[in-house]
Amino acid sequence: AVIGLYGAISHIVRAQQPEIALRIAVGAARSRVVGMVVREVMLVAMLGTIAGIVVAAVGANGLSAVLYEVRPHDAVTYGGVAVLLIVVSVAAAFVPALRAAQVDPAGLLR
Repeated sequence: AVIGLYGAISHIVRAQQPEIALRIAVGAARSRVVGMVVREVMLVAMLGTIAGIVVAAVGANGLSAVLYEVRPHDAVTYGGVAVLLIVVSVAAAFVPALRAAQVDPAGLLR
């Protein structure tokens, strides 16, 4: 899941490179553009994580028969997975956004 999440977010940010280049070409600071991309990804990642926790909590009772030595509503597991997904989402957004902010806007827009 972590590798898939990183790949999907990285691909989406890479697809936004022309938009990022255009913002830089019209005078936006590179740091603000990177921050904008990371904020957008964080919003989606947090909403997705919250929705995932809700769905997992609802479906956990049905899986309780196959869980071995784990309670269906284990707060440590839910919290650990949520933190892991948020950290991976930030890395997945930050690395490509930083790379996109370093490109030459004129070359990318051609």
